[in-house]
Amino acid sequence: MESMKRTNRESCSLSLAYSRGAQMEAKEYLLQYRKAKFEAECLDHQLEEINDLIGNVTVDPTVEHVQTSPDPDQIGKLVAKKTDLQAELIEAKAEALMIMQQVMSTINKLNNTDYKRLLQARYIECRSWKRITDSMHYDRRYMFKLHKCALLEIGEIINKTSKDTIDL
Repeated sequence: MESMKRTNRESCSLSLAYSRGAQMEAKEYLLQYRKAKFEAECLDHQLEEINDLIGNVTVDPTVEHVQTSPDPDQIGKLVAKKTDLQAELIEAKAEALMIMQQVMSTINKLNNTDYKRLLQARYIECRSWKRITDSMHYDRRYMFKLHKCALLEIGEIINKTSKDTIDL
């Protein structure tokens, strides 16, 4: 049993030496969800700022209007911007959800459950390496080795999927 574990680790290490490009390709594929989620969070933050601005804009009827007064339709412009941002946010969240489902589907094609848990924690749940190593009870160096092997297998799945798509 120990020799089998060693053989699997050695074969993964040997394969990794020849596939740095495949690892990066797999990593970029997996990072798609994080990027899409971040974009949606940025839009959400912008929407909060506009809501704060709309809530803070007040009109004081006791103040005389002078020639240098601000644009009288300031609230209207903010509301229009809010509406546009809401539509963008809905679209961004839908895109992030679609990407997440696609990435999860690819991760679920892995046979190794440790690989699945690791990639889901890192790329879907956006956990830190510390939280992942704590929850999986592996040391950090071994976790990085698992990650490299998982990326290699994901790369193979992506290449196989794209080759099958091209053949159709």
